[in-house]
Amino acid sequence: MRIRFFFLLLLSLGSLWAAPTQKTPQDVEVLANNVSKEGTLVHAVGNVVLYSPKYLITADEAFYDQANGDLELFGNITLLEGVNYASRSGHTKINLNTDKGVSDPLFFF
Repeated sequence: MRIRFFFLLLLSLGSLWAAPTQKTPQDVEVLANNVSKEGTLVHAVGNVVLYSPKYLITADEAFYDQANGDLELFGNITLLEGVNYASRSGHTKINLNTDKGVSDPLFFF
């Protein structure tokens, strides 16, 4: 009986260790002709370059919410994700924590 209880306890603890953890926000650097910040919202205009460990992005204008990882880009957007993905678009919304987003219009290769 004790062995069975110990085995069940061990399995329960193992499942806690194996549970997925929430992604932490990426470190994002923002460069542009004009960058302003109000609270956690960063607004960049003119020759915008954003880079993180995962992405290299250029655009005409960007809004980035540091608190939740939401990034909205406008105009002449080039997004590179490592060497496996590259896209061009006119408007993009992406969450850098979940890597989910939408672009319109979109060309990728």
